[in-house]
Amino acid sequence: MPRKYRYEKRVRAMFCLEDKGYCTPCWIWKRAIDTRGYGIRGRNGFDSSLVHLQFWEMINGKCPVGHELDHVCRRRDCVRPDHLEAVTHQINVQRGLSAKLSKEEVLEILRLSAEGHSSRYLGRKFGVSKTQILKIRYGVAWAVNQIPAPDAQEPAYDRSNPDITDDDLGF
Repeated sequence: MPRKYRYEKRVRAMFCLEDKGYCTPCWIWKRAIDTRGYGIRGRNGFDSSLVHLQFWEMINGKCPVGHELDHVCRRRDCVRPDHLEAVTHQINVQRGLSAKLSKEEVLEILRLSAEGHSSRYLGRKFGVSKTQILKIRYGVAWAVNQIPAPDAQEPAYDRSNPDITDDDLGF
């Protein structure tokens, strides 16, 4: 059996294709998953690394400095490179499933804050901590220049190369 075929068979056994409602099927990691839900794979018998990052690097090279990978399909166990996008931490958090505030609510917080309402009042009103309100107020979280107007459309994800071929993975 050729070496190339054995490698392909081993890699394909590590994930399965599942249609999770995104444009293309997710590659769901079938092996070890860490406590946060990300696929992991051991290296050198001791270390473990995030599998989605390994797949990304095989296709796209290193993730740009100051960026992290966002699963645009919203599945942490997906390792498909074209379901990943390099974004800043702030954008990743804003897109995340755990984000409590919408863009409209953040703009409302900034407006009310400018009118003189206290951080404690705003925290209670919007169901977040006073500290989170202060982070929004000072641009640490939800920087104003990164919040489009409420009626603006979210830019579409660039899917110029929607399909990853076996050649892309070195098969």
